[in-house]
Amino acid sequence: MAVNPYQYSKTHATPQTQSTANKTGFSIWSLWRLTIPLGLQTALLLLLTTPHLYIQLVGNSITLNTDPIDPYDWLQAHSLSLNLAISRVETVNKLPGWQELTRQYPGSDPKYYPLREGTRIYLTLQKSPTPGSNTSNQPWKPIAISSNYPERLTTHQIALKGYYQHGIINYGMENYPIPTMLRRQAQLESPLSHKMRASQSQPILITIKVDPQGNAIPMEMKIGDRIYKF
Repeated sequence: MAVNPYQYSKTHATPQTQSTANKTGFSIWSLWRLTIPLGLQTALLLLLTTPHLYIQLVGNSITLNTDPIDPYDWLQAHSLSLNLAISRVETVNKLPGWQELTRQYPGSDPKYYPLREGTRIYLTLQKSPTPGSNTSNQPWKPIAISSNYPERLTTHQIALKGYYQHGIINYGMENYPIPTMLRRQAQLESPLSHKMRASQSQPILITIKVDPQGNAIPMEMKIGDRIYKF
């Protein structure tokens, strides 16, 4: 009995095609199983090595007071010095926990340098809005200070990490580079001098973001009725 070569080729081609398809599907699945964890690890590594991006993504927004500054002082500058009220010792030395800090880490002079240079502190701030006001514009108030991260924080409290340096508490954002677009925005608005000059006698509000470890970055600054985003 004669055998049709075409029939033989056809009947034996099907198993080979299915086997190839199975191998291809297995290879794609194996590739996905390899690349997905690798991609997640890479993304996590990028977040951890880019502090600003990490804080922007996971941080909580709070508002702080600064000393009044002249808007014209930084129109041509490349960095902005933020004089935060909570950076001054006289702002925090009446808070619960301060006496314990000075006992644990005494400085060289009880009056002028009460804490040891480089002492790490955690300042607990609380949101206490005035009834009937815009809560986003209300500065958070310091309520306690400690050398360790607070164990219990309510939903309206946050801990900000800082270091005692040269007689003040530095939170790592007192000097901040001014982005070119921010400086250009301020320069374009500089003809509105009557509004900007009037704002000099008012406290300037800084919105910052704080991550779960207490690290912070500034997000925007409000001078009078003008808002400048960093």
